[in-house]
Amino acid sequence: MMVLADQKRVEVGFEGDGTYSFLADAGDLRSIFENLIENALRYSPAGSALDVRMYPLNGRTVVDIVDCGLEFRVNISAAFSTGSSACLAGTPVGSGLGLPIALAAARRNGISVELINRQGISGLIARVHLQHAI
Repeated sequence: MMVLADQKRVEVGFEGDGTYSFLADAGDLRSIFENLIENALRYSPAGSALDVRMYPLNGRTVVDIVDCGLEFRVNISAAFSTGSSACLAGTPVGSGLGLPIALAAARRNGISVELINRQGISGLIARVHLQHAI
C-alpha cells in the first residue's frame, strides 16, 4: 500500500504500544486490513495523512484506520456499493468489492468493523474490533 501512499503523497503513521494477542486467520486478517487501508488511501486527498492506531478498548484489541478523505455514505453490507455520485465526484472508483470482502473475512473470524465519520473534520475511521486469544 505504500506505493499508492507515495503516489498520492499521503503520510502514513502508526500508533500503538504494548503486546496484543488475538485470534484470526492470517490471510483473512491481511484481507481486512489491505482492503480498509487501500480504501482509505484511495479516497484521501493528495498530501493528506492516514493513521493506523492499535489500542485496547473495552477488553478487546482495536485498530483504527483514520483518514482525511470522504464521509461514509454507503451501506457497508452492500456489494458493489461505493457511495453516492456526489460523494465520489472526480474520484476513481473500483469494483466496490473491497469492503464486502473485508467484512466477510471479519465475520469468519468473529471480528467486527465499524465505519465512523470523523467529527468536525472530513474523513472516516474504520474501527476493527479483534477477537482476543484465549
